[in-house]
Amino acid sequence: MEASTYEGCTMSDQVTTSCIGCGYCCKRAMCLMGIDTLGQVEKECPFLQWSTTKNRYLCLLYDTFKSNPMFGGGCSSSLFNTWREDVKER
Repeated sequence: MEASTYEGCTMSDQVTTSCIGCGYCCKRAMCLMGIDTLGQVEKECPFLQWSTTKNRYLCLLYDTFKSNPMFGGGCSSSLFNTWREDVKER
């Protein structure tokens, strides 16, 4: 599989773990889709929202960007996600 690109960033087919909604990546850094929509912000992503019914974080941009191959790939990123095993509102 070839690498996919989004605005100059590359994500290879090494990403094998989908997003589980722990919020770690979105609280550490705003994704390119969020920056393109709102611009850079100094705090956690405002599009990140906790769902009490699903017991996980959801992205309010999901319906717009769900077909983008970078969307939801954070759990396999190099952000050293320590929250993956303990999904809760933070």
